Amino acid sequence: MSLSVLKQKWEFKEASERDVLHLSQVKGIDANIASLLVSRGITVDNYDKFINPTLKDQMPDPYTLKDCEKACKIICDSIEKKEKIVIYGDYDVDGGTATSVFINFLKQLDTNVDFYIPNKLNEGYGPNAEVFKRLEKDTDLIVTVDCGTSAFDVIDNTNIKVVITDHHMAEERLPKAEAIVNPKRLDDNSGLDGIAGVAVAFLVCVAVNRELENRGYFTNREKPNLVYLLDLVALGTICDVMKLVDINRVFVSQGLKILNKQSNCGLKALIDLLDINKKIDTYHLGYVFGPRINAGGRLGESFLATKLMTSKNYNEAFEIAKKLNSLNEDRKEIESRIHEEALAYLSDEIENRELKSNLSFVYNPDWHSGVLGIVASRLKEKFNKPSFVLCCEKGVAYGSGRSVSGVDIGAIVVLGKQKGLIKDGGGHKMAAGFSCDIDRIEEVKNFISKQIAKATEGKEIVKTLKIDSVISIKGANKDLIEAIDLMSPFGNGNPQPRFCFQELKIAKTIVLAGKHIKCFLSSPYTKGTLEAIAFNVIDTKIGDFLLDRSNNPISVVGTLNTNSWNGRETIQLIIEDAK
Repeated sequence: MSLSVLKQKWEFKEASERDVLHLSQVKGIDANIASLLVSRGITVDNYDKFINPTLKDQMPDPYTLKDCEKACKIICDSIEKKEKIVIYGDYDVDGGTATSVFINFLKQLDTNVDFYIPNKLNEGYGPNAEVFKRLEKDTDLIVTVDCGTSAFDVIDNTNIKVVITDHHMAEERLPKAEAIVNPKRLDDNSGLDGIAGVAVAFLVCVAVNRELENRGYFTNREKPNLVYLLDLVALGTICDVMKLVDINRVFVSQGLKILNKQSNCGLKALIDLLDINKKIDTYHLGYVFGPRINAGGRLGESFLATKLMTSKNYNEAFEIAKKLNSLNEDRKEIESRIHEEALAYLSDEIENRELKSNLSFVYNPDWHSGVLGIVASRLKEKFNKPSFVLCCEKGVAYGSGRSVSGVDIGAIVVLGKQKGLIKDGGGHKMAAGFSCDIDRIEEVKNFISKQIAKATEGKEIVKTLKIDSVISIKGANKDLIEAIDLMSPFGNGNPQPRFCFQELKIAKTIVLAGKHIKCFLSSPYTKGTLEAIAFNVIDTKIGDFLLDRSNNPISVVGTLNTNSWNGRETIQLIIEDAK
């Protein structure tokens, strides 16, 4: 098997020629685009739903979720009795958007509602016993969002009515809540286990809106239009890296339309602050809005994101947006320092920029807990192995992990908890968090390593780079870019099409800002050059490769976009790998 510069196996997607021809002819689209669609499972039968995803065609009945009807009626009863409701959320983007969906909805009903987002640095993830004790004084109902499924001790011992809405992995045993709406419950048959916590919250709100209408609640008041909350659903779905298929694709596609209308005061303030004057897409959600909205939760000001997204006062929202932007700059500095220290910690294991063991596992009691997940993600990307980064707080070790395809670290953490090695924790296949006693860190590391070995059967994990099509420089044109746009929104489960260009020569290279490499690629088979850029590659394997002209001819892989500069537009390749 021939691996690339980044030691990846290039895998070219295949599409049935018959299906490609059929789709091309019936829908009147270019054969190259038809091939891209067919390779993603798009045929004549589902083409229209894919290209034009609508709520009308694909919106599920919320009651298909186990306990949703029960939760809905409890919330409606509480609204009608004018009871005090507290929305208790997680401190990440999914939790913040889920909390904001509920708050923005319930405030339209003149409900007595408030929210609580725990401080990650001293209250931890999910329901906190001390907080619940304080809330008992004046709270009638707590609705958790994006958390609660594993909070047995807290929920089992509270005197407040609790409705859990969540999407994290559930055990057979469940907390003693009034209702638990979680598509990952073992007894849930909704088929919605791929949605984010914010989507679960949205569906519960849809159910509440419908039930209140059935009860005649809107006889003398306006019924809320929940479509205008889809901008928040889209944001949480993208930032929690849910697959953009089925209802998730609908939520994000329709949510982007709402977001571009800038109807949410807080998000509009953030857009204005960052001076974004182009159409908002999934890139902005994941890489521009997401880090800033996350920054408050990471650095101990967890309320800020929800305050931003629920604010009705533009000046107030703009000040919050400025604060979150400043915190994000602080977060980047802290993250960069810890990343460098983590690499130094691993230096004994690193040889030729590779990690010898089957995971990266680093611990420093003084590291900031707010950025552990980001650092773990960077280590995972660098070494293509599951990565865990740990710190210490109040005598307890806290860790955050990120995984690779084929290794379910969420399940590993749950198993470690069941065996008594891990005090608390949970997560998804690709991301998880946990806590353990400091004197058991090495024991936990060995346990995780053994589970990874079982999952991979002792084989080295080779990263696969999936490529949609091989095209020529001439084929990289404006028509292709416009056709690709029809396949958006892009994200997990529907990545931006990736193309391979073969037998090219590097005609010229330019180092930009001391860290990027701009290339001009030429082919012996066609005139002209293809402009290409590789970001943040100086002093990396791919950077060294591109600067070495002796490697010609080369093959490169990447995505295409339109680069605008000084009023001139060019087609540009974003290089991801080469060989």
